[in-house]
Amino acid sequence: ERSGKKPRRFYSPEVWAEQLDEYIATHAGDQPVILVVQGGLLPCVLEMWRRGGAKRIAGVSLLSPPPVRFFASLAELSSDGLYEEG
Repeated sequence: ERSGKKPRRFYSPEVWAEQLDEYIATHAGDQPVILVVQGGLLPCVLEMWRRGGAKRIAGVSLLSPPPVRFFASLAELSSDGLYEEG
């Protein structure tokens, strides 16, 4: 079982997403779910969404999401710290 106990070390969002996806598949089956995520676990949920799309993730509720600079490079941020596209 891939969602079993793992050694203590840093795991990428892809590893956490795989474990969460397996857990959800075990408990929710093929039904899409709504995920509630707080803070730094957002990359894991985004990876799950990237993998499964709308057929796995019906929605996401963000509680205390990390700042945009957590995901965007400095080149993508304006002088006031907001994301600038393109």
